[in-house]
Amino acid sequence: QYINFKISHVTKHWLKRRFTVAGQFVLVTLAIFAMIGLNTYQTVAYQVFSFLFFLVLVSLVCSISYRLDVAVKRRISRYATVGEPLRYKIVIRNKTNRKQTGLFIKDNLADPAPTYEEFLEVKVPGEKERNWLDRLLGYPKWIGLTAKNIKARTKEIPLPPISPRGEIEKEMEILPIKRGYMTLTSVSVARPDPFGLFKAFKDVPLPDTVLVLPKLYPIPVLNLPEGAKYQPGGMKLATSVGESEEFIALRDYQLGDSLRRIHWRSWAKVGKPVVKEYQDEYFVRHTIVLDTFTNTDYCQKFEEAVSVISSIALSYKTQDAILDLMFVGPQIYCFTTGRGISQVEKILQILATVQTCTDKSFETLKSSILERVSLLSSCICVFINWDEQRKDLVEKLANYNIPLIVLIITDSDSGDLIDSDSFRGKVEKFHQLKVGKVAEGLSQL
Repeated sequence: QYINFKISHVTKHWLKRRFTVAGQFVLVTLAIFAMIGLNTYQTVAYQVFSFLFFLVLVSLVCSISYRLDVAVKRRISRYATVGEPLRYKIVIRNKTNRKQTGLFIKDNLADPAPTYEEFLEVKVPGEKERNWLDRLLGYPKWIGLTAKNIKARTKEIPLPPISPRGEIEKEMEILPIKRGYMTLTSVSVARPDPFGLFKAFKDVPLPDTVLVLPKLYPIPVLNLPEGAKYQPGGMKLATSVGESEEFIALRDYQLGDSLRRIHWRSWAKVGKPVVKEYQDEYFVRHTIVLDTFTNTDYCQKFEEAVSVISSIALSYKTQDAILDLMFVGPQIYCFTTGRGISQVEKILQILATVQTCTDKSFETLKSSILERVSLLSSCICVFINWDEQRKDLVEKLANYNIPLIVLIITDSDSGDLIDSDSFRGKVEKFHQLKVGKVAEGLSQL
């Protein structure tokens, strides 16, 4: 089936790309008259078929004989955001001695068709609920995977006349629709034939990669208590693994000091043992928890959760506090920003590529959070499911008197999953956000 789907995909793409809207209409009409004009003795439909066939043939010959010779440069940003048009410039230079008119230009994205391995291994939402025939043929899965791989929408736009050996600059626009890396492969410059049915193309290879950041929602300021917590080892330990502390100064060696703290260069200079003195720090530390656990590789609830966390992270002021992002992928991750460690934009870049976790349990994340509970000034949990394990984590964090916000992303057609009254007084905020109505839900925080 994969080969048949691939051939169908390539053929459909070629026809849509090469034929104009008028040309596609002529092709459909040609096919209709080919079927009804088989008997030339009972109908004259074959005459219409002959005329249309000759028209398409002339258009093909005219387009094949036409040669374009242009050079193209693209000036594009490295980053974009889902749902926000990305505008950039393209420079087109005419390399011929003839004036070029009637040209069109379009940016080409990577082919969204799934690979053979992807077609076999990747799970799509709702696959188990389909009937046996759909599962056997695999066409709905092919359509789902192809749609999943479409990162953005581009459109063909007309170009003004280009003088001989001249160049023009044209503003282009791409609308990103999914986060992650968006790959641009080439730029196509096209010119329709005199009848406006078929297009001649000049494909200019021009590879580029743009990182599409998650969709952002307007969000009110989340005022959580900001009590500073004791951080063993100071700022360095906040962002690394191992025993390290905040350096203050050098002092004379005292009985009981660790030999690891001896500053050997100073000892050599002054002739007596000198050690490095450290202090531990107290500072505010917020943690955002992303629930990545689901049964499929793509989940709309998860995409909304990523957008919610991105919006929250961007709204936080981290000059005097640090912000941790915790989630589970191939391993447990904790990324830190704030207090000069790194910018919040780094968190957005990480969230642009985070994927769901299908081979681990929620217990992995739960135990990692509880191990760090003494360091937390506050915690924001964004869940894509609500079960006993998640409920237990919330109750344990509440028992530690950690200021807590819990947001649960649910399907648009689901009812109320939680009884917020049962957590009243235990957490700061407890909200259910439905897919498709996330912005409205966040405005009520």
